Amino acid sequence: MTLLTSLAAGYALDVSSKLDVDFAAETTELAKGQILAQAGTAMLAQANAQGQGMLALIQS
Repeated sequence: MTLLTSLAAGYALDVSSKLDVDFAAETTELAKGQILAQAGTAMLAQANAQGQGMLALIQS
């Protein structure tokens, strides 16, 4: 009975460790996606601001 309990505990620990690694990987991908989206938004805002500045120079 002790061997079976030990095997079950080892299996549970292994599964838990793999789930932790999977969760960490998914969290990393989510953070990466959010950073890329924010960078893209910032780049678009900057490009739009430069375009507005050029338009103001042309109009004056």
